[in-house]
Amino acid sequence: MDMHGLSEKLLIIAVITLFFTLFFTTGAFQWVTGRVSGTCDITCVDTDKGDEFVIGTISGNDDYCNKFKKTDYCSSSNSNQLKEYRCDEQRKMNWYSEIVTCEKGCLNGACIQ
Repeated sequence: MDMHGLSEKLLIIAVITLFFTLFFTTGAFQWVTGRVSGTCDITCVDTDKGDEFVIGTISGNDDYCNKFKKTDYCSSSNSNQLKEYRCDEQRKMNWYSEIVTCEKGCLNGACIQ
């Protein structure tokens, strides 16, 4: 048996194993594919359940296993506009936002009743 040939094959296997270990554990996999290695629960929770009269925060994991957290807020340029965040698990990001026009104005991340 040729020990030099065996050592060379073992070295190649070790290098390939090291490459894939580093690829999946350093974030390179996410950088290349847009997904985190492994699995995660795709979730979205909306604390105000889409109610524009209550300030709310959405949080969870999107389709790419990235965590997100967004809180409703009033527009700094228009006192009648609210940026409302809502869950929608049919979308890739699992959430969306929309501009809501508040009849009586917006205060502290919610429309005034």
